[in-house]
Amino acid sequence: MVGTRDRSDQHGGRRRCLVGIGCLFVLCAGELSAREPLPTLVPPASEGSAFRVSEVLAEIDEAQNADTSPLDKPWWLSHTTELIRADATPFVAGVDDLLQLTLEYSAQVRVYGYVPRIRETAVAESLAAFDWSKFIDSVWQDTSEPVGSALTLGGAGNRFRDHNLRVDAGLRRRLEAGGTFELYQRFGHQNNNSRFFVPNDQGTARLVLGYTQPLLRGRGHVYNRSLIVLADIDVATSTDEYRRQLQSHLLEVAKGYWGLYLERANLAQKIRLYLATRKIVDELEDRQLIDAQRTQALSARAALESRRSDLVRARAALKNAETRLRSLINAPDFVGDPESLEIIPRDHPTVEDFRFDLDTEFATAVTTRPEIAAALKEIKSACVRRDMAVHEMLPQLNLVTETYVAGLRGSSRVGEAWLDQFRAGEPSYSVGLQYDVPLGRRAASARRSRRDQELAQMRERYRSTLELVRAEVEVAVREVHTAYRELRAKHQAQLAAQREADTLEIRWRSLANPDSTGSLLLESLLRAQERVTANEYEFAKAQLTYNLALINLRHANGTLLEWAPN
Repeated sequence: MVGTRDRSDQHGGRRRCLVGIGCLFVLCAGELSAREPLPTLVPPASEGSAFRVSEVLAEIDEAQNADTSPLDKPWWLSHTTELIRADATPFVAGVDDLLQLTLEYSAQVRVYGYVPRIRETAVAESLAAFDWSKFIDSVWQDTSEPVGSALTLGGAGNRFRDHNLRVDAGLRRRLEAGGTFELYQRFGHQNNNSRFFVPNDQGTARLVLGYTQPLLRGRGHVYNRSLIVLADIDVATSTDEYRRQLQSHLLEVAKGYWGLYLERANLAQKIRLYLATRKIVDELEDRQLIDAQRTQALSARAALESRRSDLVRARAALKNAETRLRSLINAPDFVGDPESLEIIPRDHPTVEDFRFDLDTEFATAVTTRPEIAAALKEIKSACVRRDMAVHEMLPQLNLVTETYVAGLRGSSRVGEAWLDQFRAGEPSYSVGLQYDVPLGRRAASARRSRRDQELAQMRERYRSTLELVRAEVEVAVREVHTAYRELRAKHQAQLAAQREADTLEIRWRSLANPDSTGSLLLESLLRAQERVTANEYEFAKAQLTYNLALINLRHANGTLLEWAPN
């Protein structure tokens, strides 16, 4: 009992001590919070980040719009038309020349062109459903049956033996109104061992004319020509698809042409950088015994070797661009050794500022884009299929008519029997109706429901196509404007980089000395030369981007084939 009371007193003392410490901590924290505010989690905005995006962009736009100075012709234009391989034959061509060759010789274009021609065969196949067809049906029947009645044979014997030959030959045709016309001549020969079969060895002839006309389901030119209409629509849709694929291929050829121009410009720029670096190396080696440090010569030599290796890659990129262009065109002039012919671009990129209106370009795209035309044809095709499904909900009710003339002669005289069918007796005829309808018509109802949903789907696809085309045109128009502004900005960047390199070269030549200042100036000059080449490449790339944006706008509004030579 005493031990238990002591332990409980100890635990109670500990609890009172902890409570006191907690109260002291709370009082201290409250006093500190009253003296100083706690720091916030969000850091204060620095001085460099205090700006409004709209104001900065508006200022840049105003400065660019105010810049109307003409763009200088780049120095590398003349080098893009030079023959790089001295032993090669030049093939000078512009964009329109290569597009013309593509239309004439491209294997891929021929692949695209086969699709409409293949689809045209379906039209002929649908029309063939109404062609005349000739037929011959023949049956030889040899019967040997036990006799169960004396009236069968009329005398002695216990088996009935009959030999019957029948041959039908005629014409048959399905009409566009839905009816089926049939005309055939039947010849027959029959004999047996019955005494009541008189005359024996009968020769028969029968000329039959039959016509069956649907009165409900299957009647009318509209329904029966629906498959022909669908085949025609399919041909027109495949033609639109061919135009779309052809424009995409021509766009790739145009990209390949300007890509070749860019690689030739890049090669000229890197050659110029290499020559400028080699000039510095030669000067340093000549001055090495006078005032140039060995470290400067080594640094310049390292830069020279690096730029020499860049030339190897630039030449390979140029050949790769030519190879890609050859593979897209497949012209006979391009067959053979690729080193024997060199494609030289004749057209230079334009730097003229073109303005386009979005609504005008979209209106043009609505009337010329093959995707929109194909979407409309799909709606028309879905309407035709829906009308067919509605028609097939009707029950089948056919008018069946038949008339014939017949002749018969004994002693196997089939020829005289054929004459008798025209000169003896009168025609026989029959008229009747056929009616058939499935209970519930579940299959026809399911087809109609499917066609209704397909029509709704095609309408939504048309709306989606319109929105996609509008987005493409909007992006293409904006890209033309943006590419031109980027072109001017890259031009200014190139000029600034060139001025920086010229200034550093003047300082290096005037202040070159064996101390560290000369080495630093040399390193700065070499880096500035690299920046000049990089900015020249960016300017040439901006030229390429702007010209491709103009071509892509024609692709977006569907007029690329109108611009391409016929």
